[in-house]
Amino acid sequence: MKTRIFAAILAVLMLISSFGALAAEDADASTETDESTLPVEQPEAEGQDVPVDEPEPSEKPTDEPTDIGSTEAVPPEFGHCSAWAEAELIDAQQQGLFPAVFAGADMTQPITRVEFAAIAVKLYEKMSGKTATASGAGTFSDTSDVDVLKCHALGIVNGMEDGDFHPNEKICRQDAATMLVRAYKAAYWAGWTLTNDASYTANTLDYGDVELYADHGWIKQYAYTAVYFLTKRGAVKGLGDGKFGPDGYCTREQAVAMALRFMYSGK
Repeated sequence: MKTRIFAAILAVLMLISSFGALAAEDADASTETDESTLPVEQPEAEGQDVPVDEPEPSEKPTDEPTDIGSTEAVPPEFGHCSAWAEAELIDAQQQGLFPAVFAGADMTQPITRVEFAAIAVKLYEKMSGKTATASGAGTFSDTSDVDVLKCHALGIVNGMEDGDFHPNEKICRQDAATMLVRAYKAAYWAGWTLTNDASYTANTLDYGDVELYADHGWIKQYAYTAVYFLTKRGAVKGLGDGKFGPDGYCTREQAVAMALRFMYSGK
């Protein structure tokens, strides 16, 4: 009898123990987090960079031009020149005072009469703001060059003693000065002509207070006022030894430089 009672109690205790274990499992299960409720981490797009800091602005390129308004250097239209003349020759190009006849030329060589006529026309047109017109065909028997005919119409040239122009002869420095001053007179002196040059009094050339050149006595009378007028204007400066060299041949670069300086000297 006692044995049966003990077995019954043991069975009840085991049953109670089983219920307790089941309750504990339920309690643990209730505290676990449902993974379906967690936010799902989105994978990064392939190849996409996620910056940690704000990117720095790109650096200014070191080869960026600093002078936006600058222009390219003007290439020389001539061939060869002396070092002293290069800047003035290029300036003459920029000012429209450089004749096309000098394209590719050696500017150190003596200038011819026909070449100087082209410079004289350019100078007149720059000073006056007018376009020169030419004399009629047949004015000279040895040339029909348009610049020579324009110079004749303006009174800058009148030919040689034989009536011809002699276009390919070289021109001396005092004759070059005379032709430049005639271009000035044609541009600025109303009523002036080569015919009335000796009697024209409405305007005069200011050539006073200029130191005489060492070879002053070699300057011809017809060129005297022109040489010293250009000297006072800074258009001619002599040969560096106190002499003008009136009978020496004028070079192409000297002729262009004289015309350019004369143009800048104003009215």
